[in-house]
Amino acid sequence: MGLRIAVLSRNFATTGGGAERYSIAVVEQLASRHEIHVFAQNIEHVFPGVTYHKVAMPLKRPRWINQLYFAVATWWATRKGFDVVHSHENTWYGNIQTVHVIPVKHNLFVGKQGVGKALRWVKVLTSPRLLVYLWLEKMRYAIDGKRRVVLTSSALRDVMLATYPQAAAAMDVITPGVASVPGLASVASKYAARARLGLPDAGRCLLLVGNDFRKKGLPALIQAMRILPKDICLAVVGTSSQLAEMRQEVGASGLDKQVFFLGSLVNIGDAYDAADCLVHPTLEDTYAMVVLEAMAHGLPVIVSAPAYCGISGDLVDGVHALLLPDPRSSAGLAATISRVLTDNALAHALSENAEIFAKNHSWSDVAQKYERLYESVSSKRKPRWLVLAHAFNMDGRAASQTITDKLPHLERAGIELVILSGVSGAHDTHFEHYQLWPSGPAGIRFELRHVLRKRVGYGLYYRLVMTVASLILLPGMLVEKVFRPIESSWSWWLSAYCKGLLLSRSQPFDLIYSTGGAFAAHVAARHLKKSLNAPWMAEVHDPLVNPGAQSEMPISAQQRMQAHVEQQICTDANIAIWFTDAALASAQRRQPQLGNRGRMLLPGVDRPLEVLPRYVPGDKFVIGHFGSLSVTRNLSPIIRALEALCAVHAEWRDVIELHVYGGPLDSVSARVLQASPIRACVRHFGRIEVDPQTGLSGREQILRRMRAVDVLLLLHGEEAICAEYIPSKLYEYLWMQRPILALVHKNPQMFELIREQGHIALLTDGMSEEALAEQFSAALERYIVQWSVNGLPDNSKDSPYTTANAVRKIIEWTQQISTIHHSQII
Repeated sequence: MGLRIAVLSRNFATTGGGAERYSIAVVEQLASRHEIHVFAQNIEHVFPGVTYHKVAMPLKRPRWINQLYFAVATWWATRKGFDVVHSHENTWYGNIQTVHVIPVKHNLFVGKQGVGKALRWVKVLTSPRLLVYLWLEKMRYAIDGKRRVVLTSSALRDVMLATYPQAAAAMDVITPGVASVPGLASVASKYAARARLGLPDAGRCLLLVGNDFRKKGLPALIQAMRILPKDICLAVVGTSSQLAEMRQEVGASGLDKQVFFLGSLVNIGDAYDAADCLVHPTLEDTYAMVVLEAMAHGLPVIVSAPAYCGISGDLVDGVHALLLPDPRSSAGLAATISRVLTDNALAHALSENAEIFAKNHSWSDVAQKYERLYESVSSKRKPRWLVLAHAFNMDGRAASQTITDKLPHLERAGIELVILSGVSGAHDTHFEHYQLWPSGPAGIRFELRHVLRKRVGYGLYYRLVMTVASLILLPGMLVEKVFRPIESSWSWWLSAYCKGLLLSRSQPFDLIYSTGGAFAAHVAARHLKKSLNAPWMAEVHDPLVNPGAQSEMPISAQQRMQAHVEQQICTDANIAIWFTDAALASAQRRQPQLGNRGRMLLPGVDRPLEVLPRYVPGDKFVIGHFGSLSVTRNLSPIIRALEALCAVHAEWRDVIELHVYGGPLDSVSARVLQASPIRACVRHFGRIEVDPQTGLSGREQILRRMRAVDVLLLLHGEEAICAEYIPSKLYEYLWMQRPILALVHKNPQMFELIREQGHIALLTDGMSEEALAEQFSAALERYIVQWSVNGLPDNSKDSPYTTANAVRKIIEWTQQISTIHHSQII
């Protein structure tokens, strides 16, 4: 479903400069979602999933002839067959033009007037090189409605506005990013890196990175080294034609044992780990990616002021870095270096603030910005999906989270989304979203209760409106109770079906996607599939039929209806998705006509917090349970285990606390807790709603509380459905990196998933209460003992179960059925 994109970059190598590494990073971010073709003359970096086209280089010199040849050759190769052409070079074509350097026109004519300007024109007219460069630039910035010019810094944009004002409306600024923020290297890592690079163990180390030593300010830094103490060394990374000259200057200054030329490094991370400070006294940089990368490694940074360096316009002097008003002044440079290396408090503050700054500049954000530009210039028609989800944008509701988390990924994949949902959730202002009332009176009354509670609370107005509405709807509700004695949301299918038909008149849908709670979404999707002749993908959040011989024989009207909907899904859906292996296997056993159209998908969850709050052990050992409770999923196992522990270790009764978040306690938990001698250890916080002061949603607050506990408790329950169900809360637990203790009922897939990630899971199948309490107590005791020693550190594992991965699978599946469906129509 992604775009076919051609990327033009003559030197595709990580050992190149900032422009080369910028283009490589963007390609790596986009490769999983789009078909990327790189056209380059030098290809030294190969990334999986990317197609590379080597462009010939008949003449390496003169450079202007090679530049013109590259422009002509890549124009011919990409003039057809691509949705977007993204150029990082001076070419006259390409939908996206990313500019990394100051325009030639600006360098030639800025500040020139009268005779001076006339002489410059004489120079241009007598130079084929300058004529070619200026002609390419003029054509590059001859803007039409399908071209965008991207500048890598605000400073570069200001230069471009002054030089090519006709392109102003097409200009965007997308600054570079970092792939990760590893932070400051440990002492051991620093010395190991120095050993690999051949740098001295003792003393402090400065770092300069760049391929044009003179432009990056190395001469001034060499002179500053003569003033600084002898225990300071300088590591210079980069390949420069000025290397011999700089070596001679180092020798003449008596700095042979202090200045080390390391050349180009494939793994520049070693240089950042080895250094104590990055010094970047550049005389001209449109941005300076090395500064951002050094900040991501927690290095204090000394960099030229905004007049010389683009990134400095985004930095606060003394907060994010120290800015040099005159990078040519070796005395000023030496004094600034001395400040950083002698003031530990300043260095620590710069390091911390540098990491924070870097965390707000990620390559993933850069890629998303480019994708939005691609969409604006591409003529490719986006696939249009109709998403039917009765539960949508409902804070804390798992069925809602399952679909709402997927939408940004689907949008980035180039899919136009139209959502039909019930009225209980929040209205989405980003996507095309329609909130629909059910058609039946019972559904109207049920939804009205939720809407009124959200808007006016439980006061007199609520009671008055509900009383009047109930009286009006009562006759219809009685009829509905007789003929349709099932869940009140059933009639929402008709509202969704009619709205879907109406919307399809303006533009057809390429896929009908039903998910998100009530089975009415699947009923509506089936009818729309038949009416619109569009493929249908059904996602079954919770199994419609519970496993087990007895429960698979529907008795009630609700059970019969759910079994009927499952049959419709298995018969008519082009793709039917369940969230566990066991759920899919059960459906295939009951409905063999499903065949290979059935799929299993672990929905996962994306990183819920960009930066995890720091875990700080307190004076209490806190066990946190997050989620709803029921008669079959109650607190009795954990309470019995805690009672057993406290009976052996009486002193632990004042140390252990169980924090319970979610709805009200179920009757079993309440009864057991009331009679328990450790009931004072249990604190019930209930459901967490939006905080009006901070604006944090209930989910955001819960995530932060998950990070604060010592152990996360997951109770699976003992219903038959548990064999085919994995609580969505588990995926959030895994991202929190805190130890997890889980009770799992008849679900080997869930059991193995938890254990593979290094956590403790107990299978309760056939286990007596005494045996369960014994194993549970032993696991808790192990955690408590470890906590008393070092506070149960994080496991530092990122969860592999992400929404992004789930969406990639969905897109792959839908591409397959789209091809089949299209061939059937033809």
